[in-house]
Amino acid sequence: MPQMRPRKTVNISVASCENDCKWPLQFKNFVIIPLSAKPFWPFLERTENYIRLIVSLAVTALLAFFFNCAAVRADQPAKAEAPGLSSVPKLQLRDLQDQAARFNSVLSLPEWESTPAQVDANVDAAIAEANRQLETIAQVDRKSATFENTVRALNDVYAKILQTGHRVGVLEQAHPDPKMRSAGLDATQKIDEFLVGIDYRKDVYRSIKAYLDTNPHLEGQDARLVEFAVRSYRRAGLALPDEKQQKIEALRKQLASIQAHYLVNANNAAAPLKFTKDELEGVSDDFLKQAKTGENEYTVDANVPPQYIYAMTNCVKEETRKSLCIARDTRAREKNLPLATQAIEIRAQLAGLLGYESWADYQEEVKMAKTGKNALNFEEQLKTALEPKYQAEISELKKAKASLPGAVSNEVKLWDWYFTSALLQKQKYNIDTEALRVYFPFDRVLDGMFKIYEHIFQVEIRPVDAPAAYENDVKLYAVLDQQTHQPLGLFYLDLFPRPGKYNHFANFALINGGLLPDGKYQRPVVDLICNFPPPSSDKPSLASQQDVVTIFHEFGHAMHAILTTVNYVQFSGFNVPGDFVEAPSQMLEYFAWDKKVLDSFAGDYRDPSKRFRLKCWPSSKRQIWRPKHALTVASSPSVY
Repeated sequence: MPQMRPRKTVNISVASCENDCKWPLQFKNFVIIPLSAKPFWPFLERTENYIRLIVSLAVTALLAFFFNCAAVRADQPAKAEAPGLSSVPKLQLRDLQDQAARFNSVLSLPEWESTPAQVDANVDAAIAEANRQLETIAQVDRKSATFENTVRALNDVYAKILQTGHRVGVLEQAHPDPKMRSAGLDATQKIDEFLVGIDYRKDVYRSIKAYLDTNPHLEGQDARLVEFAVRSYRRAGLALPDEKQQKIEALRKQLASIQAHYLVNANNAAAPLKFTKDELEGVSDDFLKQAKTGENEYTVDANVPPQYIYAMTNCVKEETRKSLCIARDTRAREKNLPLATQAIEIRAQLAGLLGYESWADYQEEVKMAKTGKNALNFEEQLKTALEPKYQAEISELKKAKASLPGAVSNEVKLWDWYFTSALLQKQKYNIDTEALRVYFPFDRVLDGMFKIYEHIFQVEIRPVDAPAAYENDVKLYAVLDQQTHQPLGLFYLDLFPRPGKYNHFANFALINGGLLPDGKYQRPVVDLICNFPPPSSDKPSLASQQDVVTIFHEFGHAMHAILTTVNYVQFSGFNVPGDFVEAPSQMLEYFAWDKKVLDSFAGDYRDPSKRFRLKCWPSSKRQIWRPKHALTVASSPSVY
């Protein structure tokens, strides 16, 4: 795909990704609207008419490229004896850093703290350094204000402080030590408050405005950076009277703290429920063996995703599923309900003070819908259009539920979704999703997925021998250009659950890609924090087919971040418009539904020569009743 010429982008109300678009496939100034999003097109009337044509052609070409790659090496399934990444020698970080230097780039890792005192000291030092940088911007003489010493310098402040913020955010969300998670939370609050405060540094704003008053002629990313800076100041209320500004700043800091505590409370809340063997009817003997905690006593923690999803998918007893569902959805209720109430009230106050009718209007202003009303109307239209399909599928699920011996009601409740979906697949398509797990030992899934991504993006993915991270089981990998061997970035894999860990599936930015003040390029680092089924004493980690979809999706986010070549961190990796951020991963997860792709790595862990007997995946795989995991991008120290 040819590289698009940078251009000034003003009031473009479409999803755009500010990464490079060249081979190996990278994204830059890339405007995209899926063809299936046609109901959104009325929202584009504010933009030039030719954008619609560009969008259609770009997406058609992109989807054609991706889908034509679906049969990547499909006719050459991986041999059972083929070595995986586990047998590939690890690269040395120092060697990778030397290689990166040859390309005028910097490859570095987060310097992980090991004690709460280190966390506190490092955050204070980072904030002090950022304040010194801000003072330098504030002292710029009006007559000598330039892009480099104002707008660009402010971007550099964010780039540096966010490295610290991202790192302590991961400690808060994933460190095994509760004391370190608590220190991470305190540090995150400090940085969140500091970041809010930057918007209200009037001395810094005066220097920015002095430069803007020169009416500079800018193009491409420089113009966009200025546009975003002006928009940020406006949305912070900097044009309002001082009294309102002070109130808005205080409310924003309070909201950031509430949101950080809310998520940590949900992570830390154990939800263990005890059941008898009869109450867990339908689960496997292996599951019972791992869950056994006493004589005819089995404990399932609803806040541990693999345990929860497995029990909800396989347990025949509705009361058991109901108990688990309620326990999961009400975890940390005592702490979080008051926080949620406060957050709703503060958001309403902020919207009013900033001149918006609602918090939804404030949030949607920078997205395609533009207003809360447009967003709600779109969802209502979507609901109406999907209603016939929804009713047809609900009817099938009801029939499946009613077919169970002793069924009292065929009503499909929230806690029935996983179970009835799996049951319907068995009855209608003869697919046992649990029986498929033996074909997806997680190590082979990773090896196979890496090969697919390597082929699509013309990269190499190699394990790295590096200093310990925040947890011993976390693994580090490097992504390199296949032809030049230039290191493009690093990623951590944190795959399995543990107490207090973020309990969904997400990518956390650690170091954003971007141009450094000395002209070198900082290569990105990300962390995939997941909760896949862990290995047991006698079996490897065995993924469900949905787990395979999830890791393909999440790794799509990692590649999106790592392949960036933009100049400024505000546009790097996940820092793209919210309407677009899931698009690359949603397209790339397609390959986890292609049997030819799966055949390239899937095989029974007991005898890898045993392959799928399924001729093809049923066309119903995209039906709305398909169970889904939470697929999330975490692009800031606190995930809101």
